[in-house]
Amino acid sequence: MKTHSQPAASCVDDIVITAELERRPRRAPDYAAENEAMAALARQLAADPHGVPQKLAELVMGLCSAGSAGISLLEEQGTRRVFRWHAAAGRVANVLGGTMDFASSPCGVVVERNETVLMHDGGRWFPALAGSDPPMIENLLVPWKADGRAIGTVWVISHDPERRFDAEDARVLRNLADFAAAAYQSIVVLEEMVESRRELVRAAEERTSVLAGHNRMLENEIAQRRRAEDALRASEQRYRTLADTVPVLIWQNDEAGRNVFVNRYYLDFTGRAAPDVLGMRWHELVHPDDAPGYIADYMDAVRARRPWRNMDRVLRRDGQWRWFDNYAQPLFAPDGSYVGHVGASLDITDAVLAEQALKETDRRKDEFLAVLAHELRNPLAPISNAVHLLRHPDGRRRADRLVEMLGRQVRHMIKLVDDLLEISRITRDKIELHLQPLLLADVVHGAVETSRPLIDQNRHHLDVRLPHEPLTLHADSVRLTQVLANLLNNAAKYTDQGGHIELSARRDGDDVEIAVRDNGIGIPPGHLPEVFDMFTQAHRAAGRGQGGLGIGLAMVRSLVQMHGGSVQAQSAGAGQGSEFIVRLPLAATPHAAHAAQTGAQAAPLAGQRILVVDDNRDAADTLAMLLEADGAEARAVYDGETALAVLPALRPHAVLLDLGMLDMDGFEVARRIRADPTLSGVRIVALTGWGQESDRQRTRGAGFDFHLTKPVDLAMLHAWLGQARSGTGA
Repeated sequence: MKTHSQPAASCVDDIVITAELERRPRRAPDYAAENEAMAALARQLAADPHGVPQKLAELVMGLCSAGSAGISLLEEQGTRRVFRWHAAAGRVANVLGGTMDFASSPCGVVVERNETVLMHDGGRWFPALAGSDPPMIENLLVPWKADGRAIGTVWVISHDPERRFDAEDARVLRNLADFAAAAYQSIVVLEEMVESRRELVRAAEERTSVLAGHNRMLENEIAQRRRAEDALRASEQRYRTLADTVPVLIWQNDEAGRNVFVNRYYLDFTGRAAPDVLGMRWHELVHPDDAPGYIADYMDAVRARRPWRNMDRVLRRDGQWRWFDNYAQPLFAPDGSYVGHVGASLDITDAVLAEQALKETDRRKDEFLAVLAHELRNPLAPISNAVHLLRHPDGRRRADRLVEMLGRQVRHMIKLVDDLLEISRITRDKIELHLQPLLLADVVHGAVETSRPLIDQNRHHLDVRLPHEPLTLHADSVRLTQVLANLLNNAAKYTDQGGHIELSARRDGDDVEIAVRDNGIGIPPGHLPEVFDMFTQAHRAAGRGQGGLGIGLAMVRSLVQMHGGSVQAQSAGAGQGSEFIVRLPLAATPHAAHAAQTGAQAAPLAGQRILVVDDNRDAADTLAMLLEADGAEARAVYDGETALAVLPALRPHAVLLDLGMLDMDGFEVARRIRADPTLSGVRIVALTGWGQESDRQRTRGAGFDFHLTKPVDLAMLHAWLGQARSGTGA
């Protein structure tokens, strides 16, 4: 084809947008697909080396979700060095048809600079492609290198305005290009070497009859042989150099399976010198569990003179076992005799570990769903039974007892749902800590108070030991109480009745160390590392699962880490009890914290005017009564119109607003409050049964300051109202 002049510099700046690669969101790597692509290249290399460019074009088009892909190789044409189109896939191949001269294309820039290039609207640079339909949106090009030198260009094209390439596409393109180029060049050089040998043999046979009696011709022949041998040695050296540049184990075995050649990467990986490796059988480095199958399959390939593939673990110089995908082809001498196998082994450890991690995640997910179903059925069974009993003729006589049981089971289900939502928020970094100076003794007291019913129910003896000096933490009271209560509840659940539980604390420099010990069933040593993992109940391994979703300790670890601390588990084994140790940084000014805590506990909501709006009269009245008991001036109304009517006179600090009212819902009431400039200082709290992050985003967008799910967590409401009063509330 006719070449075209390069565009002006300003035009190049408009077209080349390589810097965009690092600024765009990067898609997650797909190592399995990448590994399969390399395997496909290796198979193509073994079957038909000259088909590697076409295969590479097809593979990168799929891996990068491109509309087209292509390969161009550098060729000498007189005094010019130009790129010729050698392979293409996708829509652009239909436009080009045959060979294309890339001498004036950006491919030249790519090779000279050895860099990745991303172009927008590449048809402006490649006029021959400007008429493609659909048009080119983006071109991503990387150099195809071997022995540190660019020998061509690999590129992909997006025809879809919604498909933009990112840094992950560039990485995948570079990895496949480097692997294919080095391997392709190695095979080409090997073919040149074999052809050189054949030419040498043919030359020697043709001249044998002439050499007898022609000394001068003999001298010329010897000189030619020497030149041919020199060329052969140079070809072999080039092959070895190329083999040493590939980050893949390249090896050749003889007919007995012994090494006769290995590349530099092989020696570096094994940490052995060449004399120690040559003559050795490759399988001596294979993991003992993989060796029998490896040896049997490889020797069968040797006997059948067939290609061979295997996956196994190989010992690295640092003692680590690494997974490799191995490929080999039989090698034959010019006379057709078998001389061994030549192979390549690709390190796929990262892909194998990623696949194993995905399988483990799937296993835990399935286990968690089974546990969740079981835990939800537990309270549903007595609830269903109670409904049938209430329908019974004498149901009213049993109503009080049944209602108490129903309340207990509903609270259990609420706890399960709350735990699920809580761990979801923590894992997505949606939890905000409300930090303030706290006395450790007050936090411990709150946790013991929370866990006391379960401890007393199991007739355990609880021993609390705190230092005499007041220790102050800069922490979230609700979350830290949640951490210690969770550890105490675990100790109570997994200790036989009448057991002993101890909660102790001591100062350790600038930290406080809090330990919760029990003489319960303990944890098997092999399960200690995973007790804080999501959906894990290590106590099940001891045969003592006590219900629950297996997320409590994961929540503990996340909350402790959010406070800048750490938590660890210890156990001497099954039946030997357990100990959980929490370390947290201490804060200063303990006396000021104590004074603040004492005042807050006496009347935490003193001086606050609060309006409760809920069309459920019982819910509104009881919540108002609870707020008054904590020192607030609280009033309850039962519809939106009444709330808007009393607001100007009441001038509340906060409005607790139900969202699901019939005549005028909470969103409309909030909108009207926010539209009135005289009520700009009022804080609005959403009361709702919906607690997903999307629900919270909706209330924030509607002007609400805080979001509470029903039934209301009073401790959380107190904490927020206190911070709202001090000007630090969310």
